Amino acid sequence: MHLKLSVMATLSYLQSHRACASYLKRMPLFLRIFSYTLPVKKRESISSVLAFSLFAEDGMVFAKTPGEKQAHLNNCLEILAGVYDQNGREFRNPIEPAFEQTIFRYGLPKKLFDRFLLGINMKFHRGEFSNTNELVDYAHHRKGSLFAIFSYFLDSVGSIKESAVALGIALEINNLAKQMRPEFQKQCKSIAEEYFLEGFKGISLLRPSRYRLLFTLVARIYGRRNGLLSEKPLAKHLALGNRS
Repeated sequence: MHLKLSVMATLSYLQSHRACASYLKRMPLFLRIFSYTLPVKKRESISSVLAFSLFAEDGMVFAKTPGEKQAHLNNCLEILAGVYDQNGREFRNPIEPAFEQTIFRYGLPKKLFDRFLLGINMKFHRGEFSNTNELVDYAHHRKGSLFAIFSYFLDSVGSIKESAVALGIALEINNLAKQMRPEFQKQCKSIAEEYFLEGFKGISLLRPSRYRLLFTLVARIYGRRNGLLSEKPLAKHLALGNRS
């Protein structure tokens, strides 16, 4: 009986990780390329967190009324509470077993997911940003918290959490800039570039060296295509990475 339950549980987790893997194709290309160089368990963990984040956001997009949006947000909060409280409830979504396994495998703090869900809620209830502080605060919640979670899956010689947060903020503001008024776009691009460069500070801490070099390469391609990175700071960070 115990063997049967163990086999069923294993199959459940395998199926869950398979369901989560389908979400990887929605990750920014340079991060998706980098993820495929990681060990299988780390890549599975990234895909499970990404699956939860996209499940949360998709539900808000498809909800037609404020009441439906709130109901979906409450459902996401219940999923988190069930995972962290370990209350023995049955899984209701195919991504949940893999998501739970990842949280306890890496000791991911619940506050980062709470912050992310707050960012999702802000996205669908905010008006125009009145100043750049509001913009950065929103980007920190919406994408910075998610990248902070991803930092737990990378090996480094020091903390890369702050650099990961900065990179997330840069990507979110860069995406938002396209929707801004023309007179605000240039300022948004400048802020995004500043945070993107800040994110590069963590590259020299990545281990082993092949991750450091590959991440530099794929981030360079993204940065150049989106006008976030010039050759001068890139050359500086590449040199730092090669010396370490």
